[in-house]
Amino acid sequence: RRDTTLPTEHHLIISIANGSTTLDSYVTKSALLDLAALNNTDVMVVSEPGRKATEKALKWGTHHITPGETATRAKRRKMGSTNRNHMDYLAYATHGLDGDGEGGVVIFVHNKWKHRIRDVTRDPTGRWLHLTLATPQGPVTVIGFYGRPGPQGTQNKDRAAREWNTVQTLVHKAHAKGRTVLVAGDYNMSYNTEYHRHRTSSSQVQTTMLNSALDNAGLTDAWIQRHGHSTTYR
Repeated sequence: RRDTTLPTEHHLIISIANGSTTLDSYVTKSALLDLAALNNTDVMVVSEPGRKATEKALKWGTHHITPGETATRAKRRKMGSTNRNHMDYLAYATHGLDGDGEGGVVIFVHNKWKHRIRDVTRDPTGRWLHLTLATPQGPVTVIGFYGRPGPQGTQNKDRAAREWNTVQTLVHKAHAKGRTVLVAGDYNMSYNTEYHRHRTSSSQVQTTMLNSALDNAGLTDAWIQRHGHSTTYR
């Protein structure tokens, strides 16, 4: 929220974005990583990155490897070192199944945390990605979540509820280990009130699902009102 009152130490800066299925492209990846650097972001959760945005693709970007660059072990090591020096963030990815939409989640973690990352787990259906950071203030678990679109629909309701319950189970397990938990991403859910939506709906399914996380999983809503007054699409 670009909150200028954030403490200057003992904090994590978490950013969220939607990759619009084009995170593998130089333009989208560069724009988001530049935004992350501008905001001194520690962790960026990107929903719907697109299936081409694999961990390998995000690591190497648009670098075209020539035979000469891999001719010797020393050259291969140099190429890898040079590439890492131009990439301030580590990338972890999971992708949706065929026939189930793009889905997927990518989490970028700043290199300064690379020796403190633990327990990386990827949902095989591409709905969530889970990792833990060992911070000076204790372990912090970050769960990137991309909710199933239209969870109130007849075809999606049951699957969306199961996926959301799985995320809450992950939260319970992390809390049981004494970890602070952050769930971030594109939930494809919002409270059915004028403070959260431009237009309210007759369905209360999304509100019920969100309340279940607050009531049962011990989470706190960090976005207490609708953020922004317009929506743009690329």
